Amino acid sequence: MKILVFINHFYGKNPFFKGRSTVDTEKLSPKLLKKTEERKLHLQTTIRSLKTLGDSVDIKICGYQGKSLVDLDFDFENTIDKPTDIMYASLLKMGEFIEEYDYFINIEDDILLEKEAFDRIVSFDENSEINEILHPNRLERDQRGKLFCIDLKCVPGWTYNQKTFFGKKFRQAINPHSGLAIFRKDKFKYALDKSDIQSRTIQLYLGMDSAFASIHSPFLLWRSFEEERFHSVFHQDKWVQPKQDLITSINWRDFVPLVIPKILKYLALSVGIKF
Repeated sequence: MKILVFINHFYGKNPFFKGRSTVDTEKLSPKLLKKTEERKLHLQTTIRSLKTLGDSVDIKICGYQGKSLVDLDFDFENTIDKPTDIMYASLLKMGEFIEEYDYFINIEDDILLEKEAFDRIVSFDENSEINEILHPNRLERDQRGKLFCIDLKCVPGWTYNQKTFFGKKFRQAINPHSGLAIFRKDKFKYALDKSDIQSRTIQLYLGMDSAFASIHSPFLLWRSFEEERFHSVFHQDKWVQPKQDLITSINWRDFVPLVIPKILKYLALSVGIKF
């Protein structure tokens, strides 16, 4: 099996999005130097994990030359308007190699795709419909070290379409984003022919999310519903939650220990107040 991987990589200052890949490299402090080394390590770890997927894995780095930590195989600076469109360009560029490979992976530069998850996708594709994708949940660790699905946090909710695969329940999430796209050759042809990738009318937050939503638009994306970890990838970096989301997510439980409401309820019951 021949696998083609395009890694979308950007590191530098830009006015189009705020994230941990956005830094002013001309004003590097010791803190930013440490951050830069961490980002480089994430990319290297991503590459190492992808090399384990098979005996023939070709990995290409896509991005903006001068806004990267490594040499690029494909520089899109002169072909797209802004860095958030890198995914659009890389997905279309990947399509130029459609007859040369069996599987195509387009992925962000800080995501770990383990061989077990990839093998499960290959197995699923052997018996699935052309418009079905076994889509991994993108997991991250919170401050307490607990795993959670970033994309279900950003855009919560599931549809009621449900199937059982590998003995587990799978459903479609409202959010199609997982930071990657994985296609067998025939499904990639189907995506390029039937998807919204050319017209770009689908908008999901920024260009990065929109590109992955667009290329997946003709598909049923089955995610592990009962156990988020069962079919998943790992996001090495931390999700930068918008400030307004942080503010609106704060509630009284963030300030009052859980034991206090229990004490108040006990006192109320002791004087005959019923709930």
